[in-house]
Amino acid sequence: MPRGARPGPTAVGCAVMPTAGHHLTPTLKLVRPLEAGAMGTVWAAEDLALGARVAVKLMAPADAHNEAAILRFRQEAQAAARIKSPYVASVLDHGVTAQGQPYIVMELLEGETLRRRMKRLGPLPCEDVVRLFGQAARGVGAAHALGVVHRDIKPENLFVIEVEGAPFLKVLDFGIAKQLDMTSRLTSTGAAMGTPPYMSPEQYDDTKSVDHRTDLWAMAVVVYEMLTGQLPFTGASLVAMAYAVAKGEFLPPSVLRAEAPRAVDAWMERAFSLDMEARFGSALEMAEAFAAAMQPAEPRAPRSARLHHPRTRGLSPPPAPAPEGIRGGGELRLQIVEDRARGFLSVSAPGTWARAIAFDERAESLFMAFATGEVSCLDLATKRLRWSCLLPTRLVCLGVGAGVLAVGATDGKIFLFDPVRGRLSSTLVHDTTVVRALAIDAGAGTLAACSDGARISLWRLSTGECLRVVEDHADGVRGIAFDKMNRLWASASRDATVRLWDAGLRPVHVLRDPQSAVGCVAFSPDGSFLAAGRGDRSVLVWAVRGWVLRRTLTGQRGRICSLSFLPDAGMPGALVSGAEDGTMRVWAVESGKVQVTLGAGGAVVECVAASLDGQRIASASADGKVHVYRWPIHPSMLDTVVK
Repeated sequence: MPRGARPGPTAVGCAVMPTAGHHLTPTLKLVRPLEAGAMGTVWAAEDLALGARVAVKLMAPADAHNEAAILRFRQEAQAAARIKSPYVASVLDHGVTAQGQPYIVMELLEGETLRRRMKRLGPLPCEDVVRLFGQAARGVGAAHALGVVHRDIKPENLFVIEVEGAPFLKVLDFGIAKQLDMTSRLTSTGAAMGTPPYMSPEQYDDTKSVDHRTDLWAMAVVVYEMLTGQLPFTGASLVAMAYAVAKGEFLPPSVLRAEAPRAVDAWMERAFSLDMEARFGSALEMAEAFAAAMQPAEPRAPRSARLHHPRTRGLSPPPAPAPEGIRGGGELRLQIVEDRARGFLSVSAPGTWARAIAFDERAESLFMAFATGEVSCLDLATKRLRWSCLLPTRLVCLGVGAGVLAVGATDGKIFLFDPVRGRLSSTLVHDTTVVRALAIDAGAGTLAACSDGARISLWRLSTGECLRVVEDHADGVRGIAFDKMNRLWASASRDATVRLWDAGLRPVHVLRDPQSAVGCVAFSPDGSFLAAGRGDRSVLVWAVRGWVLRRTLTGQRGRICSLSFLPDAGMPGALVSGAEDGTMRVWAVESGKVQVTLGAGGAVVECVAASLDGQRIASASADGKVHVYRWPIHPSMLDTVVK
């Protein structure tokens, strides 16, 4: 345990007040108090049998007569003692004194907590962040291998010593602090365990669902703090903190620290995914990915750089200078694997992943919006980038139509591009929350946007004028779609409703679903159906005429993330869905049967798209892969085919 910390008041034991020189056992002599608090008291002590200095932690007096607490204390001490790692403070012994005082003997460390180090130095050198996090990950990983989850990773529980002149980190209090402090934490916060700024969403929601990934979330918070000197999520109260964590929005580290590579922003995006399955699988994987992300990037293009444009036959006008904060292509390096025989294309970009994809109106190109701010256009014929552009924010969604590519961002902005040349034409400000979805009415030349702030806005694309704003939903709006046949907008919300609007965004009808939040919507190209993906893993399909519920599609094992209808697919109402279970499915709406299942249940499928000519479908997953399939799917590509 830490040596050199300022001592606090000495806790009263079960029968004896511990004092310097007191023999806790015949071989354990207390030397001086190191720290005291609700968890218990920590002393520097001498192990007379070994002739060594050790640290002794005494159980909090309030718990010393609680048999259940004592049993948990003993079980956790035994579990911690099994962790044999140089990156974990060693537990040497445990027991109960003659007076009934439970204690644990640990190695005595000389150095400082990571908290004190950051207070003294501010943001740490990048090489130290990589080193210290790698050591912490090895210690935490050793515990996870034994089934021990810390649940209170924070700078106060990470201790830095010096080994051969270099910082060396050890993890403290595995399986101990959570038992020692359980009563006080429950009383003070109502949370089962953890320190609010470092708690994962599942810790706030349901402690029974907590597993090793909770520790990985907390370690990501610590890494963010080491890099930037700030917390990613803040709140003035526990409720405010829980809300900030649940929203999952944070400022990218590269914005706060210039030398942090942009690949670290993508690493943080994955580490702080609200979907537990989309996060890193282990502490070691997380540390290795972080070390790779922290490798010096190639020099970034200066702010005066021009947008990249593809070479074309003949002469073309010179590109306009990039606006301030916008950089041209050259940073995004795509890895493309093509299987022409089976009509399959796999696209990925090291260090980032596509959050949204969309085919252009002529089905010749695929637009991709990446988590780290890149937006690009891939020529599907040549398999080369037509253009790419780097925006100074994280991207979430895309909308295509009326000769415009619209890109929604986490800061509430909407960027409008010329989809052919990749030129940024204007920027719209929806609000200050994440823009979740975009849709375009090509006939009227209008754009609708929705956000976490429960707002829907309607814009005229030619002038950038905001025509109307509505806030009828009671919670965040996650999806929006336009039906060109019936001239209707549909919006989906976490308030468990789908609202219908006319072309001018005036209310028409409300479809209520009391069972589950609705996250995405899509109209069939012929205007016959409206589909809505729910949080309970199902898809509701209504007939637009009369708004009669026609089908409830079930079978996917995770929340429905994205929907898109496939035109002229040889079956009436072919619907493509992507879900948290890592699969993309094509449904025959009329029969309610699954026609095709793609994906083996890996990373979350965040977005699906279907080309307007009905020749291609595509998916973007949290593992960074974008897959494009020729329709109909080649039989050898299928995981499931229902005939």
